[in-house]
Amino acid sequence: MAAVPAEIGPGVGITGVMDRGTTWLGAVGGTAEAEATGWLSWCISAGLVSPQGAAATSVSYVDDPQLAWVVQAYEHVGTDVSRAAIAYLTHTRHETGSNGVPAATRTARIIANTPQSVKDVAGQYLAEAASKSGPYTAALGGVDGGGTRTGSIWASPVTSNTGTALVGLPMTVTLNGPAVFDMNGNAIADPAETKVWTGQTPSDRISLKWVATGNGEVTGTYSYAALPRTTLTRFKATGEVQDTLTYGARAPSDPEELIVPGPPFQVVADFQPEIRTQVATTFVDKGAALVDQVTVAPAAGDTWAQTNGTHVPVTAHGTLYGPYPAPPARSATVPAGAPVAGTAELTFAGPSTLDAAASTVARGSGYYTWVWTIDKEAQGPNAVYVRADATHDFGLVAETHVVPFQPEVTTVVDERFVEKGKAFVDEVTFAPAAGDLWLARQDGTPVETVWDGTLYGPFLVPTEQVDTTPGASPVQATTTLIASEAGVQSTDASATASAPGFYTWVWEMDKATQPVASQPYVAGSVRTSFMVEDETSSVRHNAAISTMVRDFNVVQGGQIHDLVTVSGLPEDHSDFEGLGGWTGDVDEITHTAYGPLAVQPTDDLDLSTAPVLGLATSPAKNGSHVVGTGGEFQVAADNTAAGWYVVVSSFPGDDRLDAFTTSPGDRMEMAFVPTDRATDVESWLVTDADAQVPAGQPFKDTAHLTGTTVEGGYLEFEAYGPFVQGQEPAESPETLLWTSEQIPASRAGTYRSGVVTAELPDGAPWGDVYWVATYYGPDSKQIVRGELGDPSEITRVVEQPEPLVTTLAVPESVLGSSSHDVAYVSGPVVDASTLTFAAYRQHAGDDVALDELVVDTSKTPTTIYHGGTYESPEVTFDAPGTYYWVETLTGPDGEVLHVGEPRLPGETTTVVDVPVPPSAPPHEAAPGALASTGAQASTAAGAALLMLVTGLLLASIAQHRAAARRLVGAAGAGDAPADAGPLPRGSLGGSASRTAGVPDAPDPSPGRQP
Repeated sequence: MAAVPAEIGPGVGITGVMDRGTTWLGAVGGTAEAEATGWLSWCISAGLVSPQGAAATSVSYVDDPQLAWVVQAYEHVGTDVSRAAIAYLTHTRHETGSNGVPAATRTARIIANTPQSVKDVAGQYLAEAASKSGPYTAALGGVDGGGTRTGSIWASPVTSNTGTALVGLPMTVTLNGPAVFDMNGNAIADPAETKVWTGQTPSDRISLKWVATGNGEVTGTYSYAALPRTTLTRFKATGEVQDTLTYGARAPSDPEELIVPGPPFQVVADFQPEIRTQVATTFVDKGAALVDQVTVAPAAGDTWAQTNGTHVPVTAHGTLYGPYPAPPARSATVPAGAPVAGTAELTFAGPSTLDAAASTVARGSGYYTWVWTIDKEAQGPNAVYVRADATHDFGLVAETHVVPFQPEVTTVVDERFVEKGKAFVDEVTFAPAAGDLWLARQDGTPVETVWDGTLYGPFLVPTEQVDTTPGASPVQATTTLIASEAGVQSTDASATASAPGFYTWVWEMDKATQPVASQPYVAGSVRTSFMVEDETSSVRHNAAISTMVRDFNVVQGGQIHDLVTVSGLPEDHSDFEGLGGWTGDVDEITHTAYGPLAVQPTDDLDLSTAPVLGLATSPAKNGSHVVGTGGEFQVAADNTAAGWYVVVSSFPGDDRLDAFTTSPGDRMEMAFVPTDRATDVESWLVTDADAQVPAGQPFKDTAHLTGTTVEGGYLEFEAYGPFVQGQEPAESPETLLWTSEQIPASRAGTYRSGVVTAELPDGAPWGDVYWVATYYGPDSKQIVRGELGDPSEITRVVEQPEPLVTTLAVPESVLGSSSHDVAYVSGPVVDASTLTFAAYRQHAGDDVALDELVVDTSKTPTTIYHGGTYESPEVTFDAPGTYYWVETLTGPDGEVLHVGEPRLPGETTTVVDVPVPPSAPPHEAAPGALASTGAQASTAAGAALLMLVTGLLLASIAQHRAAARRLVGAAGAGDAPADAGPLPRGSLGGSASRTAGVPDAPDPSPGRQP
């Protein structure tokens, strides 16, 4: 090495630092190692000589960023003052002292003796170094767009200890991973673009764009080069030489380059498409398209991939699942086995919204939900640009259509035949139409439907089924059922059968009147047809059949004739021929005469083993008919005929008229043929009184006389009471209410007392009348007598709260004889009420409007003040035919209180011609026997017989008045004859009528009971 001078100019020498000589303020000859670096050396040991190229014996480092900065910045300035300023700073900051002089003393002397101009420059240098010296740092760089295909990485400036940016230093940023710097900003990794950016340190943070070349993690590395030192190197040499500082020989701990790692981030070369969908219409009618609106766009922060400036096409596949009866539960995956209703496919050339229609239309009700999927593998060559599959949840509300369902109803009546007074019950089956489902609303609750049922009727006959209910169809009842699911419901019992006829249900579900929450889910209204056979019931008419044998006592060889009066049938009965499953009318009623029987028939007579005398039929139509006139009921002409006979009427029933059979125990249908010789059998008397009667209404007792009878014998009836609650019944003159006439009874038979009325004591709700019947011989000696208190001999008289009118006309009259009507009035009657009678000649047809008024007493009414028995004026009809009576009870204020009904059997009088007398019989009539059907008369007594027959007919009329009607109603049942005169059994022409097997037959008007 060449010799190194002790002092390396320029510089300034100063005195006063040592005892003698000058002190050099400037660069000095350093150690060999320092000189080799090319940087100057600076003395820090005043009073000693410089190393002048001597080898260093030790190396250390001084941490003085400001001095290091001054040295590297101004050492190259070759002026005396600049070099002296650096030397001055070196001594004053790091002087070691020498030759026994402390460092502080040396430093003080240097400061004191250094020219001010040098110190000023030193101050300037140090002030600048204060803001620009180290240590040097750079903020951590940030990243935008992590997890996407493009973004930016931020580079921060390198700064001094005070934050001042060092501008213009060499700088590089390196991307480690699948990304390059997007130098042209086109978001495409162009071939010329690399992972390293080179530049100079900026004064502020800068953003460098990048683009992904693949998928994975990327880190950035920031490198700042040529940073100033923050330390100086201190050399020692052998001998008494100065320690020196130099900027050269940089310490490893004080690197020239600052490397700052950036945060790692994820990049992708593709993009993630996302699907957003919304059905075009939530509620879709059957047969309409199921349209979905599908939007595909890149995920937030992504950009749709392009090739050659064109968006990469992406195909999405849609599947429509359903139908479901309720909103399907939302789930991340499609449930296993989910029914597929249709599919669709859309191709998107960039972010957009497209409409998709399913491959099928809405064929059935239910919930249908879309699920759309972008399958990466299905994208073909473009799959590389699609990051991953894309789909959405199953069962999204926005992705679900609702196809309304059509509710339907199938109904069938619970009973095809309903008894009057019973309920019409309809079994109603609710179900969705074929292919539909009963839906739940979107909130999960079932769709509720309201059905209005209307029961129409009664109709005389069923008609053909039609879609529309005929106008003015009578409404029997309405009801409402609420169905929220498929199933069967029954109507309640509020709709009852009030009258006979056909009744049919019609059901309607009107969409417009359904609950508001249900209406969108219901496809349309429903109404069933009118007169559907399964929806139709028949309330069959109950015939009221009044029957009575013409003669209770019939001689051997005679005939039994039965008068049958039928009412309660449809007026057109026998005209209906049937319709569909409804059978036509049965045309005939069968009458069977059973006998002879050894004992009087009772209700429990076994008809299957009883002997049959004969059969007869009558039309099954309203009206009166005499049966047995053709010899059907001819009895034997000897004692084999002796005994009891009963006529039983029966009808098998049809779809309009209920079946019935009269009772074999009906006494009014019985006849008796006595043995044609006297016997010594003991006399028997069986009695049967009316059970109950309203106060003021007529009632009677009936005696059945059997066994030994005597010529000239008679019956007498006594009535005692009424006995009210707490009163002991007893026979006495005080309790005797009434005694009948002496009723001739020379033969066994049935005899009636005649009628009596009774009023109740004030305040008594009821009272019992006790009957006693006595059979006397011609000498008025008692043969047999009943007992007071016999249960069958008590008639209860009950309070009548309202006026009651019972009427009874003469049933038959010979032309030229008089007839009249009788009204029995009971209950509270307002003073000065009036009673009038009218009589009509009955027309042959069914139309009562054609009947002719022949008697009218409205101009001469009968004024009444209380209940009682009132007769119309005597009337003589001028022609044979059928006549009927109608009474009217009017209050004093003119209010009509009661009007009788036309053509009632009990109010009908038949006027007949004078009968021709029969031919003389070949033998004498039985002793004591009065004329009976089949009896013979002597030819020598023809005229007398004519008179007898006429008289008997008149007597028969009277007997009809006395015995041919049964009182029915709230008070009970019993015969209501028109007078209380003697009723010889052999001349009885009729018996009390009855209602056979028809508990629901229409009742006549009050007071006019059949």
